[in-house]
Amino acid sequence: MHMSRSLLTTSALVFSCVTLVATTSAAAPNSKRHSAPDRIVLDVVDATVAFHPLNTPADQGVGTLGSYDDTIYSDAKLDTKIGLAAGTLELVQKVPSNGHLIEVLNELMQLTDGSIQFGSAFDRTAVLAGAAVTQRAVGTKGRYFGYTGWNTWTLQPNAGGMGNVVAVEHIVLEKPSSAR
Repeated sequence: MHMSRSLLTTSALVFSCVTLVATTSAAAPNSKRHSAPDRIVLDVVDATVAFHPLNTPADQGVGTLGSYDDTIYSDAKLDTKIGLAAGTLELVQKVPSNGHLIEVLNELMQLTDGSIQFGSAFDRTAVLAGAAVTQRAVGTKGRYFGYTGWNTWTLQPNAGGMGNVVAVEHIVLEKPSSAR
C-alpha cells in the first residue's frame, strides 16, 4: 500500500485489508494459526496489489465505490505468501460534526479448508489515524462453517518493501454454544 497515492487509492488500499482468497493450505508454513475444538484463531498480514475504481467523485469522498485485490502473507516480513484477497468498498457518509468519512467494506476470505465472510461500516478517517477496526466474521464453508466471531485489524508500517502500510489482522471464530 502506498500512502503517497491519491486519497481514493490510499483508502482502497487501506480498507481492503480483510478480504482474503487463500491459495495454499490452511496449515501454510509460518502462518500463525491457533485452534481448539470450539475456537479458531488466524493471524495474517494483508497488502493491496490493485484497486479498481467503479465510481470516483471529484473530491474522492462520499460516493466513491470500488473493488480491490490483495495478497495475504503469514507475517510482516511479507516473504511467505499464503493467499489472495478481493472485496468492495464504498464511502457512504461524511459525519457533519467532525468531517470523518464512513466506509462500508465487504469481503470474503476463502482458504483451502473453508471460507469466512466479513463486512461492516466504520470510520475511515479514524483508521487512517491509527484506530483499529473490528468487523463481524461468519464462517460460510468448510472448517469455518457455523463459526462466528470477529476480525480486528490495524494499519502498520510495512517493512517488506511493497508499500508504506499493510493491514495486520487477528481473526477469532467460535462455534456457537448451541452447536457445541
